[in-house]
Amino acid sequence: GHHLEAELDTQYMSCMGQSIPMQVWWTRGLNFEDALISWTQDVLSSTTASPLFSVSYGGPESDFGAAYTAKLNNDLAMMGAAGISVLFAAGDSGAGGGCSEDEPFIPDYPASSPYVTAVGGVEGGSAGSAPLGESVWQDGGGGFSNYAPRQSWQADVVKYYLSNTKNMPDATKFNASGRGYPDISAQSVDFEIIADGKTEAVSGTSCASPTAGGIFALLNDLREQNGMAKLGFLNPFIYQTAGSDATAFNDCTEGYNAGCSPGVERGFPAAAKWDASSGYGSPNYA
Repeated sequence: GHHLEAELDTQYMSCMGQSIPMQVWWTRGLNFEDALISWTQDVLSSTTASPLFSVSYGGPESDFGAAYTAKLNNDLAMMGAAGISVLFAAGDSGAGGGCSEDEPFIPDYPASSPYVTAVGGVEGGSAGSAPLGESVWQDGGGGFSNYAPRQSWQADVVKYYLSNTKNMPDATKFNASGRGYPDISAQSVDFEIIADGKTEAVSGTSCASPTAGGIFALLNDLREQNGMAKLGFLNPFIYQTAGSDATAFNDCTEGYNAGCSPGVERGFPAAAKWDASSGYGSPNYA
């Protein structure tokens, strides 16, 4: 398609995962919710579906409702069990998600689903430096689901983050027992794409998700070359790998995502290891 979102996804997914065959799925629906279900059902019924998808759409978790998220989560879980990795952009409304000063933060969905890999946003840094020096992109989504509970594969690091991090939002602003996201992050500002023959500047976690998706596509390709199974549902692999190898991701320890403006300007601060604004940081493919 010629819409900026589609151009962004396809151009950066393909350039990050160079020489890997790419599929573009376009699904018609009565609305966004209907289109998402149609997409997951189409993927599950296909015998030629890609082993990895990156999706840069989403909205307030509360708009979808508990019944719908349970239904879509079931499909997403089946995709993971079938060996398909699914990445979603974490959103571009900070931790607050558009809340007012006296309201709790509003998580972004499907990024808050426990069956997808949520990709948050970082910016800055210096290539070749150690540490890389990236900081949280303030508009990047992140926080805790109000529907899905904290998952077993993230239980220890989320508990550590909540217990040891200073300058956290007030406890009334978020569900501390919920599934924490994002899981990882990637660069999210100052991207350029070509649309209708013109150069367009784009920023957002819509940049981060296909960037990370291309890297994991390279890992899938490398595994296939060595006779190994596809990665499938990524999160257990991500959390286990990050926990055992501190160099697997570029840990982001600076900045915070936005809260509710005006009044509650800060959301969740970055911290060592996992945090609710950048996850484990950006993948270090090198």
